[in-house]
Amino acid sequence: MGNKQSGANHIDITDINTNYVFESKFTDTRFGEIKMLKKRDSNERIFQKDFSTNSSQEFEEYIKRIKDRLPLLHPNLIKVLGYNSKKEDLLCADFYKVSLFFEGFDTDLEREIQKRSENKNYYTEAELRVMLDSLIAVGAYLERNQVAHGDIRPYNIFITKNKEYMLCDNSLFYSAYSPSYFGVLDGLEAKSHYPGPQVFKNYGQKN
Repeated sequence: MGNKQSGANHIDITDINTNYVFESKFTDTRFGEIKMLKKRDSNERIFQKDFSTNSSQEFEEYIKRIKDRLPLLHPNLIKVLGYNSKKEDLLCADFYKVSLFFEGFDTDLEREIQKRSENKNYYTEAELRVMLDSLIAVGAYLERNQVAHGDIRPYNIFITKNKEYMLCDNSLFYSAYSPSYFGVLDGLEAKSHYPGPQVFKNYGQKN
């Protein structure tokens, strides 16, 4: 009971523990509960999303989804930095935990549009061209890699300090069988989500 077995580290966890410190915890309607980590010697921040289950099948499927996502790299796609997995042997059952690390940004396009609208600071044609070029490029990249995003909206587009547009595929940041995932279809936070075809497929499997 209580014997811990660590899985493979797919980022340098020692580096994370040494060079990053916990800064805050918050609940995001896209990701659920998130920990924000700050690098000690700079303002660089990364996000940590923890997932736990007592189902080996669910654990393995979630790891597979992460592994499928890790190789996808594009200048306009939120980067998944890696993950750490752990198994605990408890008295009555096994317990699995995954910590997922990914890029985090403060501003998304939805909030930016609202702010600019309130200040009557409307987008210029040149700004819109940059935005559309970025999103078309990352959308084409995902299509070439046979990844269906399912929810490309301002809500899921982050903006860096250099005014670069970063698409976030938030379906990776929670289990495809978790209550938060299906809560979207059950009426929770319905205004904040568009459930794509894959969500409906998994929802049918749940029932």
